[in-house]
Amino acid sequence: MALEKDPDKRISVVELLRRSQKELSAFLRHTSKFDLLSPIEEIEQLVNHLPEKKILELMPRTEKQGLKDRLNKLKVATGFSKEQAQMAEQLLKRVV
Repeated sequence: MALEKDPDKRISVVELLRRSQKELSAFLRHTSKFDLLSPIEEIEQLVNHLPEKKILELMPRTEKQGLKDRLNKLKVATGFSKEQAQMAEQLLKRVV
């Protein structure tokens, strides 16, 4: 793989980048100025700080839709474990 001593056995830089983006993307912050947290950090923050369903029912419809859209994107983010994807799904059920 990438750490092979023999250069002929190593994977290419392009392949290394492709694999790291696929397998580690949930741990990495994106380059957008709007993505301040990695997807895993974002899920953890929502788990810890999202208000209970009664309070969420009072949230304006547009804000709630934006939160639903974000949770749907997080739910299918690459690099998440099955448990992390389930956390996103549970959060989504609270918002609905």
